[in-house]
Amino acid sequence: MQVPIGLEDDFEGLVDLVQLKAYYFRGSNGEKVVTEEVPADMEALEVEKRRELLEAVSEVDDQLADAFLGDEPISPADLQEAIRRATIARKFVPVFMGSTATSGWCT
Repeated sequence: MQVPIGLEDDFEGLVDLVQLKAYYFRGSNGEKVVTEEVPADMEALEVEKRRELLEAVSEVDDQLADAFLGDEPISPADLQEAIRRATIARKFVPVFMGSTATSGWCT
């Protein structure tokens, strides 16, 4: 569903493989979300990972499979609807990135 832009201390944001946008988290706590185009140096990875996502969802959603196998363009809305159908049918589990607090109570 997402690809990180940078890792660990170099983490800057993420690429949304459904919407095909980059999201950066600015501010001292990442509270300001900035939406931009996918960075040029990540376009090849974005294409590869989006294809993997399309293949995975196509395996469990016939409507998306028809479009995918027919080499038809698949819009973000089409993919989002297919993910929703497959999730509701309990055939697909979308996974999203997250972070944990580093305060003492969670150690």
